[in-house]
Amino acid sequence: LPGPTTEDIQLEAIIYGGRGPHSGLRYIYAKDFAPVNNALFFWKPKDFGPCNATCGGGVQTRRVVCRNPVTLKKTSDSDCANLVKPATVQSCNTHACFFWKPKDFGSCNATCGGGFQTRRVVCRNPVTLKKTSDSDCANLVKPATVQSCNTHACFFWKPKDFGSCNATCGGGFQTRRVVCRNPVTLKMTDDNDCAS
Repeated sequence: LPGPTTEDIQLEAIIYGGRGPHSGLRYIYAKDFAPVNNALFFWKPKDFGPCNATCGGGVQTRRVVCRNPVTLKKTSDSDCANLVKPATVQSCNTHACFFWKPKDFGSCNATCGGGFQTRRVVCRNPVTLKKTSDSDCANLVKPATVQSCNTHACFFWKPKDFGSCNATCGGGFQTRRVVCRNPVTLKMTDDNDCAS
């Protein structure tokens, strides 16, 4: 019977010949057997924990302890030093992730003074690259579908005061100068800058 073992064992012997019951039968056992060979100890791995990533490659870990073959209690790792220790880390969920694929932003809805532009952002299958349900990318941060644009101040028309009327009665007219100004320098600029 190979050992060591923690199972109960029942021995039966039939003795032929001899001068008395059990003649010639000898046995010995050790109730509190203490192994003297490191090979009797063994590594006992726990189950691997959860993966730290749902896709794209993650890792999961587990505890591996050295145990006494008689008491089955945890003992020093040095008692199992001559045995190959099972892995404590393994890769998991190595399949490629679904991913968000943004389109280009459209044109801005204002030339100055602050506008916005929009774009489509779709979830794609990493294998087929085809559009799929947004729920497949739910655990990923979705790129913005709206952004501000042309936030710079607008060029503006700056009118002077009207001059005096060219008639005292019967209907006349008065004029004034209106110039286009740069919103940063406030200097007069080309009228075309205010064309919009």
